[in-house]
Amino acid sequence: CTRLGEPDYLDALLDVLPREAYTLHIPVYGGDAATHDGVVGKGGAFAQVIAGLDALAGMDLLDRVLLLTVITVDNLAELPAMRRLFAEYGCPVQVFLPFPTTLDPADPFYQVAASHSEMVGPMTTCDPPLGVWELLPCVRWRHERDTGEPALSRGGFNAVIANMGNL
Repeated sequence: CTRLGEPDYLDALLDVLPREAYTLHIPVYGGDAATHDGVVGKGGAFAQVIAGLDALAGMDLLDRVLLLTVITVDNLAELPAMRRLFAEYGCPVQVFLPFPTTLDPADPFYQVAASHSEMVGPMTTCDPPLGVWELLPCVRWRHERDTGEPALSRGGFNAVIANMGNL
């Protein structure tokens, strides 16, 4: 979605989409350029995504946007900043965890995946909390039991589901 801020590209895209029913799934991997660009490996990507979101806001199309993120060890500490950014746009957010693509122990998954226990605290303390449907209920329960902080009852889920085949 780095090209959504280009007016000609955005106009061409909107021209081919169905008028009534479409959702733009826009990935955001950090609350700032350093984090997002570091995760995607492309300098300037964050600024381009923000330009696209701003263009869609200017066209009153944010109701057609679903923001996506994947939590990794590289952006885990940035969850509160990402949550604030998401709140600025008011779009639903779908949170995912990385998954291995091979059974090889050298799969990059093993370098970027955070444990569920590492994620539950930062996710639930975001304001408003981030929800992730893949976070194990037993981890949420243990966090709630051990800290007294709600983890099962906070961090809602969105009715708009990303198409898993496109991720």
